[in-house]
Parts: sequence; structure tokens; C-alpha cells
Amino acid sequence: MAATKSDLTTVIAADSHKSTAETAAFTSDVRPLMASLLRDALQLTRSDADAEDLLQDTLMHAYKGLDGFRPGTNLRAWLRRIMRNTWISDYRRRERRPSELLSAELSETVLGSGAFAQSALLRPSAEDDVLAKSPRSDLQAAMNVLSHDHRLVLYYVEVEGYPLREVARMMGIPLGTAMSRLHRSRLRLRMELTTGQIGT
Repeated sequence: MAATKSDLTTVIAADSHKSTAETAAFTSDVRPLMASLLRDALQLTRSDADAEDLLQDTLMHAYKGLDGFRPGTNLRAWLRRIMRNTWISDYRRRERRPSELLSAELSETVLGSGAFAQSALLRPSAEDDVLAKSPRSDLQAAMNVLSHDHRLVLYYVEVEGYPLREVARMMGIPLGTAMSRLHRSRLRLRMELTTGQIGT
């Protein structure tokens, strides 16, 4: 694998508190897994640059938390779990963070025309965008009754078309939990839409 931002030397240089033996063991155990971990990261991010960043973050978390790894257990599975959790945390942080613009991107014309408010740079999340385009306010209200996790599973499956197994993997939850959330979300949505009493 070509040297990337996720090169092990970058990760190791960031934490000098480990012994030479720990560092050597970590490097020799992780190096053969780098290509498959990068593929896993690419599946989650769907972007080469983001995948490299995710892999680097994963390796940094793993290296710093090496004391939490039990020797003799599956290292790749442990690293993949860290990667999923890191990706989900980053996703949630991006969703909560307001959009940022460089001042150079704003002109008086854009600000004065009101186009700024409708700029693609300030778009809502994909989920909110789909709901906003829906002509049915009752559907939007019914979706808002669902918890964030239930709404996210429903959105990934019904709107984005991801297989349930992949949704479970992306969210870092067991397949059974994803199935349960999807089933309950559909039932709740149906109940809300048929009774017409949103949120009761």
C-alpha cells in the first residue's frame, strides 16, 4: 500500500508514551491489515480522502487505547469496531455542527439578494431535505415523532436504499437491533399516519 496520511509512523509519532516493544508489536500486527482496513473505511465514507482520514483516526484511537485490547482476540474485528464507532461519532458531530463559510465566499450581492439563505452550502441534512420536499406535512410530523436512532434506520433503508445489514454495520449496532428499530419505526409511522393524532 502506498504511503498515505494513515501511515503507521504518523500514528506512532503522535503518542510517544508507549514502550518500544509495544510499538513494534502494534506495527507488526497492524501493517498486514492496512489494506483491508482502508477498504472498510472506503465502504463507510465513499471517498478516498475521507477513508484515509478515518483510517488514521482509527489507528490513533487503537494505538492510544492499546491497553483495552485483549491479546489472543481478533485484532481486525477490534479495529473495525473502533472504526465504526469513530465514523458514527464523526457523522453525528458533523450533523450537529452549523455550516461554516469563509468570508471570501460571501459577497454583498449574495448577502443582499437573500440567495445566501438558499445556498447549497447551508443545506439541511439529507433526511431533513427529503422530508422538506414531501408535500405531506403529516408524514413529516409522523417522522419527527420517531427517536433519532429509529428515524435514521428508517431513512437509510427506505430513502437511501441501503440493505439492513449494511445499515447495522454503519451504525455499529447488531443486525437484530437494526431489524427491531426498522420494524418499530414502520409500525409507529403507520399508526401516526392512520390515526391522524401525531405525537399522542
